Amino acid sequence: MTDPSSTDPTAERALGKLRTFVAALDDDERAVVAALLAPGVASAYAEPDADVVGFEMTGWSPERLPDSLAARIRAQHIRVEFD
Repeated sequence: MTDPSSTDPTAERALGKLRTFVAALDDDERAVVAALLAPGVASAYAEPDADVVGFEMTGWSPERLPDSLAARIRAQHIRVEFD
């Protein structure tokens, strides 16, 4: 298993590209993307056995978020917020 505290260049690149993409969106589009990403970002901060509350998904589970990506999300203090 990969040490989640180590820097994962793939996760780093993906988050950088996502940050660039989101910066180009208008507020309404950013809210839609935030709603799509919120469960994954929330799972990066969840306790290992906790469920992400408030989302219903079929075919994907927050538990599938790679440890290295979850570690990068936490290290970069990424949060999903929308009104």
